[in-house]
Amino acid sequence: MGIESEPKKFQPRMVASFSKTQLMSVVTWVRENAPDFIEGKLTFIEASNSVLKTVQIDEKGKVMNEKARKSLGYGIEVLGTLLVKETYFDFTKIQGRVQVWQTTSDENKLEIRYNTIQRRNFGQRRY
Repeated sequence: MGIESEPKKFQPRMVASFSKTQLMSVVTWVRENAPDFIEGKLTFIEASNSVLKTVQIDEKGKVMNEKARKSLGYGIEVLGTLLVKETYFDFTKIQGRVQVWQTTSDENKLEIRYNTIQRRNFGQRRY
């Protein structure tokens, strides 16, 4: 009789990381390549999926390989999440890098992690 071991627990892993500048580059790419979203004809996810399948040029103007397509897809996922949270075009609220994590074995379920700048109120001076 063998000893039964517990199945290995999935270890979360970071699959992508974006600076504010990189996210702005993705925003520009979406604006240039997804006019149906900008015009309100398609949802962000519909337009993004359609564009990723058809456009062959990445945000740097180079022909997309699979790695670049995946990275751009993660960037679009970040923008979609930020759009829902209403910080889409206000990257000044984000501090540091935005990270994309795969927290389950399902590659389609991703978690977006980022820190926001907390405004501190130190009180008012009275003279």
